[in-house]
Amino acid sequence: PYASPHINLARAYYEQGKLDLAKEHGEKGTAIDASNPIGLLVLANIYCARNEKLANARDFAQRALDKIADPDKATAWSTLAEAEYKLSHIDAAIEAIDKALALDTDNAFYRQQKALYRP
Repeated sequence: PYASPHINLARAYYEQGKLDLAKEHGEKGTAIDASNPIGLLVLANIYCARNEKLANARDFAQRALDKIADPDKATAWSTLAEAEYKLSHIDAAIEAIDKALALDTDNAFYRQQKALYRP
């Protein structure tokens, strides 16, 4: 079995707001290949969107950061920031979103995240 079809489906369902299907395929994809950084990042986003398994989401985002290619680093930092924020780790969330902004200074979504995280 291959992880990529499940990861691609998970991403597509996530983008459509079909979080149950996204979770199902994200978990299948990471079960097949637990080292795929995109799969880890997609599943972390799904967990954050569902407000569940937030410690896992943080772990997946951190693991993805260690392996992910530079073009996706800012996204990974943003995902880590979201997980930290939802775990009430505000300082860690701000630190992570600052790293995302350093990589993608014009990203309006990251700026909104940072504004949300400020106490």
